[in-house]
Amino acid sequence: DVVVTMERNPDYKWGPEFKQNHGAPYLDTIKFRSILEASTRTATLESGESLLVEDLPDADYARLRNDKRFAFVQVARRGPGYGFLFNTKKAPANDIAVRQAMNWAVDRQAIVDRVLFGVHHPLVGPLTEGVWGRLDDLEKTIPYSGDKKKAVDILEAAGWKVGADGIREKGGQKLSLLLVEQPDYPKNDIAAALQLQVREIGIDLKVQVMPAANFLDFVRAYKHDMCDTRGANFDPDELRQRFSSSGVGTLNYANLTDPQLDSLLVKGQLAPVGSDARRQVYADVQRRMMDLLPMLSMITPIRTYAMTSRLHELRADVTGSTALPMSDAWLDG
Repeated sequence: DVVVTMERNPDYKWGPEFKQNHGAPYLDTIKFRSILEASTRTATLESGESLLVEDLPDADYARLRNDKRFAFVQVARRGPGYGFLFNTKKAPANDIAVRQAMNWAVDRQAIVDRVLFGVHHPLVGPLTEGVWGRLDDLEKTIPYSGDKKKAVDILEAAGWKVGADGIREKGGQKLSLLLVEQPDYPKNDIAAALQLQVREIGIDLKVQVMPAANFLDFVRAYKHDMCDTRGANFDPDELRQRFSSSGVGTLNYANLTDPQLDSLLVKGQLAPVGSDARRQVYADVQRRMMDLLPMLSMITPIRTYAMTSRLHELRADVTGSTALPMSDAWLDG
């Protein structure tokens, strides 16, 4: 149990633009303590031992949200879609019809409401809320509640027929996929719900949770049919790192090689930052990704900071990943 103590620097004058106070912080001392167990973190908040905790579990937020002892700041974690990637070179996920059907079949809204306590926001497109240049209209492409009839029609038209055991097959191959993921909430709970939902349209989804080191070896060898994905970045160039052909073998877990997308991603990288031309390029990138569907985006993750009601003006950074530096925060009493 390591505690890191930071003391106020009275000469600090280079605060980031997203903070109101660009000078020395108001707090004299901040002590950081790493508590891996989520329930223990919450317990220290309720006991008063901790004045602020990051990543409050969704269930605890639902339980404490009306408790006047506490205040909460919730921010969207900006970056690539939080969900899963398909291995686009390995059957059966190499069939675009399978990827389309799974995207249409999943009821993202029900998962958010019933599994995630209504905290997070459903997501269809490749970028989460708040990322520069995101095409919000893409969220209307597929309803958050899904459409299982359309998913079935897509599979039927592609030749995937229901077998005697209820699982579809085509050319002697079962429509069975292995999804591998790292231990993580809420990803593991989302995968369990997804598993049940796609079974309704005749897809056998097997889920395997493995430690990070094993996971990376497994997916970089492209043994998976699907895998989890995560990340944070306020800029859409993150998509180049994750879906460019040059990323195969490293961060391109979808094993995607598409010359049209590659060209667009390079154009976006080279376009002037903040320009209309760059915005247009990334609009085309996102539309192309919706054509290819190497991903099954599920949610824009919402990070909950929970604190004593005596703590004020806590602000997260532009990615939503951290509240540092805490130059605006102050305590009363």
